[in-house]
This record gives sequence, C-alpha cells and structure tokens, in this order.
Amino acid sequence: DLYAENKGEEYVIKEDVRRKVRTLHLNLLSDTLGQIPDPIFVVLFRNTIIYLSKEARRVIIGNIVKKIMPGGYLFTSSTEVPFVKNSGLELCEENGVYYFKKGGGIF
Repeated sequence: DLYAENKGEEYVIKEDVRRKVRTLHLNLLSDTLGQIPDPIFVVLFRNTIIYLSKEARRVIIGNIVKKIMPGGYLFTSSTEVPFVKNSGLELCEENGVYYFKKGGGIF
C-alpha cells in the first residue's frame, strides 16, 4: 500500500508518512484552530465531545470540518458517533468501524 505496510493482522504506517504527522495541544473551545495547517486529510478526534455541551460540540466539529480537505476523514470513538452533527460530513462504516468523510473529494 502507498501509506501503510501489511504486517499480518495489522497495518503499520510507513516511516516517511509518520515523519509528516504533527501533533498539537489546543483548547478547542477558545482557539481558532489557526495553528492547524490547511488542508488536513485525516483527523483523529476521540473521547472529547461526549463531555461537551451541544453548542460546544457544534462549534468544535464545525471548526474541525473547515480544516478537513474535501474527501478527507474524521475518526471519533464509536460512542461519539451519534454526537457528530455536520451537514458536510457523511457517516461511513467498514467492517464495523464508523468514521466520517467530508464531501467533495475524489477518494
């Protein structure tokens, strides 16, 4: 595969891809997410929105979706899937794994 190597029962992200990964510590309610470069292909966002108000969820998910490129992905925990409400995202499922895809892409 282009980005990962099959290691039996799991896939491992290739080293050249891992070097491009950037992690940030942000306050999602008060930061504008301007520190995050555009566009992002994949966002891993887990175990956060279940603790927030409906309005905070709407704002945070909206800001994240603005950063995701068309055809990009948002992964949350399975318990958070029902809390993700955004018209720009499509809920997808493969082999029991749920994720969201932003519309407009070629993937």
